[in-house]
Amino acid sequence: MSFWKSLFCRSTSPSSLDRGFLGAPSSQVTETSDFFRFFHLTLCPGLSNFSTQSLLFKPSGSAFQELACVTLKLGERQEILCLELILSRSFVDDPRQGVFAADIAKSFIRGAFGAHATAQIQELADDIEFRARSVAPMLSAGSPRGSHTLARPPSPGFLVYQGATPQIELGSTHAKLRLGNHGVGQESRLVLYAGS
Repeated sequence: MSFWKSLFCRSTSPSSLDRGFLGAPSSQVTETSDFFRFFHLTLCPGLSNFSTQSLLFKPSGSAFQELACVTLKLGERQEILCLELILSRSFVDDPRQGVFAADIAKSFIRGAFGAHATAQIQELADDIEFRARSVAPMLSAGSPRGSHTLARPPSPGFLVYQGATPQIELGSTHAKLRLGNHGVGQESRLVLYAGS
């Protein structure tokens, strides 16, 4: 598949991952999901803790390795119990790079919950996709990124994403999404956690 085709074409065929990553086999998620493939997330063995079944992944592109990481916590059958995305606040807030942070954040949320996303979780993913903006021109397949507007006010979760409020928990009794801002200055991070 060509670079441009892989960049703009995402699989639309139904799969067991349509129900989300939580509870799915880790090998299926990391090897076949659009999320892991599109963002070129690769296992960092030196940073993973195999004895506690905690696996850390980073983008393979050197420009993004220090800005984003994904951690999976696995159960006895190698199923995903929970997952976490950590983004540098400087990445999220950057006027040029922030669009890439928004892309991985909304994709993480949609991938983790799939068809099981509550209305609040779906609303947050939509806010991140359509409210997070970049000053840099973007190539886009289909409608331009800025052409979709949301008539409602930003969701409480989006205010956490923006750094305006410290944290929030969304979800149902069986699965939760937690967003929180942690640290200060250069060390500040936005943490997205999906699990029970």
